Amino acid sequence: MRLSHLLSVLVFSFAVWFTMAHIFVQGEFLTGRSLQAAAAGTVADTVIDFDDLPLNTVVSTQYHNEGGTDAGVDFVQGFQAGTLPVIAQVAAGEAPSGTQIGKITFICPRPECPGATNTTGRFQFAKQQIQVSVGAFGTAANTIRLLAFDASGLLVAEDAVTVTGGTGFRNQLAVRTSSPRIASFRVQGSTVAPIGIDDLTFDNPETPPPLDFALSLVHGPIEVVQGESAVMEIAVARINNSTGNIRLHIDLATLPARVTVSPQVVDTAAPERVRITFTLAAAQDAAPVAGQLVTVVATPSGPAAGPAPKTLEVPVSVLAAFVYDLRIRGIEVTQGISFAPVLRPEDADSGGQVYQYPFTLYAGGKTIVRVYADNALPTPAGGVEGVSMRLYGFYGETGSPLQGSPLSPELGKRTLTSRIDLAQARQDPDGAFTFTLPWNWTEGFQPPGTVSLGFPTVLRAELVPPRETPTLKECEGCQANNTFTLSDVHYHPTSPFRIAPLRLRVQGASVPTAQAAFRQARRMTPTRIEVPNYLGTINITDIVQSGKPLDDQQAEAIDRVFHWFENNRSAGNMAIGVAPAFAGLEFSAPLHIAGRVVDFPYCVTFVVGQICGGPPIAVVNANRPLTSVAHELHHGLGRPHASPCGGGGANGQVAESWPPDQQGSIQGVGLDVRTNSGGDTGPYRLIAPGLSGQPAQWYDFMSYCASTADNDSWISTHGWRDLIQMLSRGASHDFITPSAAAAQPEQALEITTPSTVTAPTLIVHGWVGSTGTVTITAVSPYDGQPAEFAPSPFHLVVRDAAGEILSDTPMYTVSSHVDGGGVLTFLWHEVPASEAASVEITLNGVGVAQRVRSPNAPQVAILSPQPGEQIEREGDFVVRWEASDADGDPLMVTIDYSTDDGQSFRTLYVGPNENGAVVPSADLAGAESARIRVRVNDGFNETTALSAPFNVLRVPPSVTIEAPADGQRIMQNAALYLSGEGFDDAFQPIAEENLCWSAGSTPIGCGAQLSTTGLAPGLHDIRLVAQDAQGLSASAAVTVEVLASDEVDETGTVQSNVFLPLISGEGS
Repeated sequence: MRLSHLLSVLVFSFAVWFTMAHIFVQGEFLTGRSLQAAAAGTVADTVIDFDDLPLNTVVSTQYHNEGGTDAGVDFVQGFQAGTLPVIAQVAAGEAPSGTQIGKITFICPRPECPGATNTTGRFQFAKQQIQVSVGAFGTAANTIRLLAFDASGLLVAEDAVTVTGGTGFRNQLAVRTSSPRIASFRVQGSTVAPIGIDDLTFDNPETPPPLDFALSLVHGPIEVVQGESAVMEIAVARINNSTGNIRLHIDLATLPARVTVSPQVVDTAAPERVRITFTLAAAQDAAPVAGQLVTVVATPSGPAAGPAPKTLEVPVSVLAAFVYDLRIRGIEVTQGISFAPVLRPEDADSGGQVYQYPFTLYAGGKTIVRVYADNALPTPAGGVEGVSMRLYGFYGETGSPLQGSPLSPELGKRTLTSRIDLAQARQDPDGAFTFTLPWNWTEGFQPPGTVSLGFPTVLRAELVPPRETPTLKECEGCQANNTFTLSDVHYHPTSPFRIAPLRLRVQGASVPTAQAAFRQARRMTPTRIEVPNYLGTINITDIVQSGKPLDDQQAEAIDRVFHWFENNRSAGNMAIGVAPAFAGLEFSAPLHIAGRVVDFPYCVTFVVGQICGGPPIAVVNANRPLTSVAHELHHGLGRPHASPCGGGGANGQVAESWPPDQQGSIQGVGLDVRTNSGGDTGPYRLIAPGLSGQPAQWYDFMSYCASTADNDSWISTHGWRDLIQMLSRGASHDFITPSAAAAQPEQALEITTPSTVTAPTLIVHGWVGSTGTVTITAVSPYDGQPAEFAPSPFHLVVRDAAGEILSDTPMYTVSSHVDGGGVLTFLWHEVPASEAASVEITLNGVGVAQRVRSPNAPQVAILSPQPGEQIEREGDFVVRWEASDADGDPLMVTIDYSTDDGQSFRTLYVGPNENGAVVPSADLAGAESARIRVRVNDGFNETTALSAPFNVLRVPPSVTIEAPADGQRIMQNAALYLSGEGFDDAFQPIAEENLCWSAGSTPIGCGAQLSTTGLAPGLHDIRLVAQDAQGLSASAAVTVEVLASDEVDETGTVQSNVFLPLISGEGS
């Protein structure tokens, strides 16, 4: 070791030191430049160069007596103090003296360790100045600090330097105070590499500093809760080896009102730093205060302990203690409309009561659960923050949990306020914990081994209070109302339904895509409705521009839709023509009339029976998705008008009674199940009378009280329930004939007619207008079977060329209304075509309409497409022909398309003859041997031309994502609902196993509907890929933001699930 006693006038050493030092004087840090003069008096410095100890020695108390008894330094270690220096050797010239330094290494790998490499030295006698040479190992930059503390642990001076690792240990740090106050120091560097110290220098006054002590608050400020107690710890530190008793007490006059302290007096003679503990207790009624200064007084017993008494002011706050009582008020389960939530009676605090769910839901429908909860007590005034919830699902019969149970709310934790108004909360999109149920919780099937359909489930909601604190906790014994159990939640399987959408063309006008046109109607109908792209085009330009009364226009337009349907009965369960907004056309032929089973020519086959009625056809206004599209669709499914309001029961129209308002009000609260429909107000938009920005009343779109602007219409609770009962497999109604057919998980509706054997026939249909005029609108050849109907005042008389009657039979007759017009009566018959020369409709035996076959059939020749031509699937497909009629009859053209070289056909186009037609090439289907058939009808005679084969290129499937919405935000532990569909080149739905979802490059699963949880926080590209039977694929994608959750399972992670079909036995 080398020990030097140097004079304070060593100019170079102290000039450098003064320049670098930061000094704390009278509560402020000052740089060394403000103290250029040397300290007064004679000062002897101690220098420790670490060259006197063997290599690898751990330095601790070896230098305790350097410079005199107790005058040196002790190195200490601990959580904050750091590690002890170890003697290490460096190359010559790297250290300011010798070749040994004290090496300091970061050895704590725990996350809670301070992010620094440091060592701490303590002095028995306080120092006024310290200097040390430092450096770093490695090659990285490293900022090294010298921190000086007084006896109470207060930082009084510091200095810092940034060094480059591997460049030596000659960088100097220095600190100085205005008087000997430094009781300890710390040398601290970053953790990029070990650091080193050398030539640690500190002053040793020739006259020892006075004996003294210091007070400090160990932890603070102090907070004591009403009715609770808190500990105040005061540290007493000896300065310069002071001894003797020190008495501490708290000035009672400075305590907050109704706060007491114990003990009142404490004596300590401990020679080392010691902690003295006082306990403050606040009465239950102590007034809350913030930061009141409480005085701690310490009195030394004599000069050996300290020169004079000292005081310490400690901030003390009294905090109000809040007790709350969380409770669940009710649960609402909805798929778009519901009567009311199931509520817990106000006087029921027990969580053991099970409540039954009374409303009707359909299997597989997107289902939203809203759970209403609040605080039953008035405090705290701002509500209870950070409350979460769990939603458990169980099989009703077995009690086993549903897959992924429990669920977490979509938007995470909520603040529950006191005693909410349930009526207001129900109309607030953000007024409840919201869950979107996994699709397989709503499948409607029992677990494997059971046979019944429409199985009941049980939902149990359970509040999760925030972490209890001394100032906020739930009252004792009042946790029972934190749960709410809802039983008998039934999901009724309903028959899926396919629409055959048709584009009604008016020159210069466009209609939305089929998916867009029917999107709202699908959400309003409790079954799975399949909507492919448009299957054909019907030109009604001549009808709209004819100037005829609206009733006549309706009749002619619907006749063309009917003509298309007759030739394409397997294309869908209902043919619906979508007209441009300005056309004003709306009509439907209902499948059943007033709930009566009659001998109708068309039947929709369900698993357990049939609904029969008129032809399932309609014309709708594209601009009114609810009061026209959904309205006519529901007429087709058998719903009458919702109340007589607005003339809904007049002019032969059918309306049902609607107590108590008789206006068709929705009589419930609607919910828009589109993801993010609530915008900034909540996950889903609510539909309720008088809600901010909404009309005073909402009507069922089947009511004529609803505005045609579609701004006050929705599905009603009454209409929803009736449709589920009608479409449910297993339901029984007077217009459904029970069947012995076995129940199956999925079976689409099937359109049938009584025909079993085909033969050449004529289909004749006409209309009776609102003025009573009868018109024959079509006579067309068909391969079917002569029909037989119940007695009717309308008959169809068929005569041969000589005028002899070949047949005289009743016609099928059904009356239906025209929205915005009068009543039209539809007349239909199918009769033998052999030798028929004329047809006549009679009413009670009197002829009212006649059509006679003209002498000459029309002629037609196809001009394009050309033989072998290849048709691209972009833009338009043009068909040209040349047609003529020697009799000058107006001609109607039907264009059919075949993908199998003429074995079968689908109608592409219906319209008046223009010797050419343009249809979107998307309406075609890929085929190597495609053909076009052009049929030209003069009102009785029909001539057909068939093209040579040509090639139509196949295209990838069309893909649509219904959910999630683009930009949706969801908590990581909530169930993300996925719903989409795809159609192949031939307009057939893509199989479930070929509809596959992924999040980025991570597969999720396959199916039209899925749910998943546990995606990593951040933005995700949610993609649906559809692949057809030919291996062609296409995809659609949306972006979803997953928000990090602070709620984890017992493993410390967020639960991850992909919800699989329950019927398969998986996920149960």
